[in-house]
Amino acid sequence: MEATPAVEGPEVQVLSVVSSLADLNPEGLTEAERVSVVAALERLKGASAAGQARLTAAAVVDREALGEDSRSVRADLALARCCSPTLADQHAGVARALVHEMPMTMAALERGDISERRATIVVRETACLSLEHRAEVDRRLAPTIASLGDKALAAAARRAGAALDAESLSERNRRAVASRRVSVRPAADGMAWLSILGPMKDVIGAHLALTAEEGRRNVLDPDLPSGQWEVAAATARADVRGKGAWLADRALELLSGRAKGQPQPVEVGLVMTDRTLLPAAFGGQAPTDDVANIPGWAPMSGREARAAVADVLDAETGHGEAFAWLRRLFTDPTGRDLAACPGATRQPCRPIT
Repeated sequence: MEATPAVEGPEVQVLSVVSSLADLNPEGLTEAERVSVVAALERLKGASAAGQARLTAAAVVDREALGEDSRSVRADLALARCCSPTLADQHAGVARALVHEMPMTMAALERGDISERRATIVVRETACLSLEHRAEVDRRLAPTIASLGDKALAAAARRAGAALDAESLSERNRRAVASRRVSVRPAADGMAWLSILGPMKDVIGAHLALTAEEGRRNVLDPDLPSGQWEVAAATARADVRGKGAWLADRALELLSGRAKGQPQPVEVGLVMTDRTLLPAAFGGQAPTDDVANIPGWAPMSGREARAAVADVLDAETGHGEAFAWLRRLFTDPTGRDLAACPGATRQPCRPIT
């Protein structure tokens, strides 16, 4: 008697698809064929997200049906998706809404007509609606959901929800005011984003006021004495900043309370090796890996870190308040392990260049 072959489980089937994709070779394909395969893979991504949603919703619902806390399974899902627990909770909420409340959007995701991002947009924009109204928005969006971009889809969902329940939209807007905040996050190349989330009218008003000031930046007062007028004209000609750069500089000046041209006081937490901190003690040459780290932000070159502090110390501001403060954190020669650090007391100091 021949043995019955074992039926492969879902995990093995999915992993076999993953393995087959590693053998996908673009050589020998025409440009049209390559584009078609890219489109097919995009549909596969949507279908995969739908599968994840079904499995996630089932895992959470089953745990809650047993009267148990679902936090442990959500933690497992976070590990499975290689994301934070907070993001895993968001995925779980979206999955439950798609599986149990929005069948049309779920069907579009299963077909690969939309991405997980767009499905999440629909869920987010209908979160304030009742189950009946959410289902109706789901039905209304179905004919066009695959042809709309992210912004257009969000706007369409909001319009449909407002048409069904304008009061819920107003209540959502009122609650959103309580979430106003200022946040900062690192950007590439030593830059950072400063964001203000606030009521639309206030944010737009602030932006318009700033833009109006930018429009007057090179307008000189005709009543200025000739000597001052020439100086002001020369300063205006020397200012070659673009509009965006000028707006950013002016906004930061206003927010920090600095006078025009006054440098920002700097406190730098530099994690560095002894060779980076004291290049003069090692033959006067900076090490090959002359890199300092700003904890919580990003690595930066040792030269750049020392120069940033030196610029502030050497600036002639006339205010007597611009100091560079350095907290020195020494690592071992590998740069991986912290070897020593000073106490809480900080002192103004000049970097070693």
